[in-house]
This record gives sequence, C-alpha cells and structure tokens, in this order.
Amino acid sequence: AKNNEILLFTVSTMEDILNVNSRSVYIDPEDFGNFHIRSKYNFSVCTWNINGLKYKMDEINILLYELEKRKLTIDILMFCETLLKKEDEIDMPKIMGYNSEHYIRKTQGGGISIFIRNDIKYKRCEENIQTLIQEPNESLFLEIENDGIRKKKKILIGEIYRRPVGSVNTFINNIENLAKTIRGKYSDD
Repeated sequence: AKNNEILLFTVSTMEDILNVNSRSVYIDPEDFGNFHIRSKYNFSVCTWNINGLKYKMDEINILLYELEKRKLTIDILMFCETLLKKEDEIDMPKIMGYNSEHYIRKTQGGGISIFIRNDIKYKRCEENIQTLIQEPNESLFLEIENDGIRKKKKILIGEIYRRPVGSVNTFINNIENLAKTIRGKYSDD
C-alpha cells in the first residue's frame, strides 16, 4: 500500500482468509465514506501504512465513525510506519473500543501498531515468531483465541513491514521460515 492508502479485507471462512487477495481492496481514506463492506458478519481487518499514527488519529476516527453509521466495525486495525518513539509509551494513541499492541523501532521512524476490538481475546505472540522477520524489517503478531471463526485452532494475525533497505531475498526467506514455523500450529493440515 502507498502512504495514506488503506487495505481493507473482510473474511467469513478460512478459505476467505487463505484467499484474501480476492476479497481485498485499496481505499483512499477520503473515499472511505463511499465504500461498502459486504456484511456485518464478516471478520474484518484493515491495514494502513499510516506514516505517523499520532498525527492521523482524526482520519482513523472518521473511518470508524463512517463504519459505525452503517452498523459495521473493523475487528483489527493494523498500522505500519507509526513513527512512535520510546517516550510515546507514556501516552500511546488510543482508539475507543480497542486494545492495542505496539512495536517501536529502536531507531527513528518505522514501528507497528495493532488495535484489536475489546471483545476479541488475544495474546501477543512469543518472541520466536517475532524474530523470524529479521531487521531491518519489522513485525508484530497476535494470536486470536477461539472466537467462532475457526472452531479448532487459534488464528495468527500480524503486520509485517518490509523496509526499502535490505535484501529482498533475505526477506522472502524470512517469510518462508515464518510460514514453516507457524503451519502446524495454525493450519488444519
């Protein structure tokens, strides 16, 4: 996604999750009021290269307000390039009705935030999954408890940001290793 574009996808079955590209759409935030989500019964995720989370809270709240007018919600909001700093931990951005988890880059820039609806049980994934995406890239993963979407197993959801520096081949290898590591824990195979 380009800066200021939102990737929104909705899913209702595991097949939808696996084939997410067929149900995904990029939306400019200014056009969001004209966009319609298929059904309020879907599991919805929004990912946004926000380029400064604290400075875009008004846009986020407008997006959520437009959805609320249609009696729709986004279950999980994921943001990359949040630009949050260590000193922001005292007063992290908050979204009413959501819990949040954050990855703050040690150097300037970057960062990932995930906001998950208050009624969804989750936990932050163990470090060994997070570290499979090696620097300079960034990742943050959450494990969603049984929430009715999948009866047998938990759902792993995460935001991965590939910085424009570093090897593309190394990044692809990281993704392949991540897929191998999580396959047994989160797939029905």
